[in-house]
Amino acid sequence: MSNALSEFDALFEALPPDVRRGRMMGRPSVTIGGRMVACLNGEVMGIRLMRTSTEFADALELPDAALFDPSGKGRPFKDWVELPVTQSAHWAPLVLAALGRAEER
Repeated sequence: MSNALSEFDALFEALPPDVRRGRMMGRPSVTIGGRMVACLNGEVMGIRLMRTSTEFADALELPDAALFDPSGKGRPFKDWVELPVTQSAHWAPLVLAALGRAEER
């Protein structure tokens, strides 16, 4: 099992019980109410933070953070940030922020 997948599994210990682990786009994902708020793409976690949020701006300031581009073809997802497994300590707080925004929609 990859280190990123281990960190992804551990992430669920910090998330509310109504949050589900699933697969979307062929990738392990974090969903609530059928909405994907995060997904693992190789060794990076993509998290939907909403580009107008402070969390989005703060996440992009972290080392090796980038706009989430799962295809690798220069077409990043709107409102998504990717963080490598080296930044996995930030995954849970940012996924929690994404969950809060998902419930607002």
